[in-house]
Amino acid sequence: MARKGIKCPQCGRELTYESISDVPTFPFCSVRCKYVDLDKWFDGEYRICEDASDATETPANEDFRRDGGGTDSASPGEKS
Repeated sequence: MARKGIKCPQCGRELTYESISDVPTFPFCSVRCKYVDLDKWFDGEYRICEDASDATETPANEDFRRDGGGTDSASPGEKS
């Protein structure tokens, strides 16, 4: 199998591998780079922006409410 190469998205270090399973921290070169990236998500440096007016409920959420879950349902032992 041919060896492939990518750069770590955090530090830019070149990674070479035959299979993704050869690099347990893929696509990062180390656990440290993996955690630096995760910390940036937690600190809000990275975010996924979505226009709230375009957001719609997923069918899973509708099913949850239909089955009695969510904020409108009575607590166990209470009558609706």
